[in-house]
Amino acid sequence: MVEEALNLASMCELKQCFNYVKCSHFRVPGFVCLRDDTSGGYGGVVVPIRNHNPFSPFGTPAHGNGLQAVAVKVEGTTFLSLDIASSSLLILSELEVILSTLVKPCFALGNFNCHHTLSDCGDVDSAGETLVDIMDKLDLCNSEQWGPNASC
Repeated sequence: MVEEALNLASMCELKQCFNYVKCSHFRVPGFVCLRDDTSGGYGGVVVPIRNHNPFSPFGTPAHGNGLQAVAVKVEGTTFLSLDIASSSLLILSELEVILSTLVKPCFALGNFNCHHTLSDCGDVDSAGETLVDIMDKLDLCNSEQWGPNASC
């Protein structure tokens, strides 16, 4: 089933796809899989890219175990796949450093573990406020780009 879904796209982002099974060899036929696993090996992020698509891995600055991130440049666009286990000021400051290195145009996809009404959440938490401040500071988006299709 995963392979069929991946055949529909040249590049996609999967998060927490192997949270409950410790697997050191996550493979999808026909795809190169770029990964950042948790230290325990039970989760993380993976970006599968079709074998025939040219891409360049985009190095992310060092970060702690509470944040998994993979960045890749495909067809002139940078994609960041991330998973934040639990938001904290330290993790969000690490995220800010990572986001500041991305070459635009860029997309950041994944689980930010933050809540804000700009992403159509019913509430706002301090991590959500901090994330919006970071996005504004780095000129990554404006409030007109947020809305019902965003998720929290």
